[in-house]
Amino acid sequence: MPLLTFPADSNVGRLQGVGIWREHPGPVLAIGEVEVPEGVSISLEVGQIEGVHRRDDGSWAWTNNTDVKVDLGFVELMDPQGLESLQLHGRCFDPESVRHIPHLAPGLKRLYLAFSELSDDGLKHIALLHGLTYLQTWGNSFTDEAVQQLSTLTELEDLYLEEETLTAKAFDFAANLPNLRRLGLQDVSITPEEADALRSRLPRVQVG
Repeated sequence: MPLLTFPADSNVGRLQGVGIWREHPGPVLAIGEVEVPEGVSISLEVGQIEGVHRRDDGSWAWTNNTDVKVDLGFVELMDPQGLESLQLHGRCFDPESVRHIPHLAPGLKRLYLAFSELSDDGLKHIALLHGLTYLQTWGNSFTDEAVQQLSTLTELEDLYLEEETLTAKAFDFAANLPNLRRLGLQDVSITPEEADALRSRLPRVQVG
């Protein structure tokens, strides 16, 4: 089976993937070497897990140690094709270490950024993830000008920039995304008229 390599002395999150849990009770933690079934797409939710317990209904729950922010430098030691999906939540990782994630560009298809505390400058690293087909961000403070850097993500099919700090102007770059099919505007400061104008400019895209 393929191996994913993580720091040996502390867990940096939990892994998801069809079949990955069959021989492991509870969540599969990202620590040390983890065997994964051949051909399985793996998702990593970053965060140092400090406790795992089983609920009465048989499902599993876990708690993150939010006092420790994971440094993403560990991804530089991973197979660039090892992860299909990455979830980054602001209280769980060091936003300054986002500079390391372009290493994952060859394999990474989906990225979630929630309350990430990233500055506009951090978006230049996201713009290097050229294989992304799905990007969702919320709870951040990106500006209209800065998100134009994401025009490099020409493989995007689903784009959800759900930020209160953005306006209709933020989506000027969407016209340069040839594969875009869905565009999410939740929480964006946009009028119905501006949304209609955006739909007119993007006739092949489901905007909502």
